Amino acid sequence: MGRLYRLTEERLLYLGALHYAHEAPIWFGEDPSRNQMALLTRLDDGRLRLEFPAPLAESAFDILELAP
Repeated sequence: MGRLYRLTEERLLYLGALHYAHEAPIWFGEDPSRNQMALLTRLDDGRLRLEFPAPLAESAFDILELAP
């Protein structure tokens, strides 16, 4: 679970926490080892892009795109 904070008209900061399907969701700060941070950007074509610069597992940079 997480929250979004407005940085600019086109960008928001996401602060949340990683959890797996078999676990109950937790909030940012409840378990610092699970904290996540990302930038949410609104793209011109209506998509949203979440950029995770330092994901917790499996990669060095993650991008999640949400399309209408």
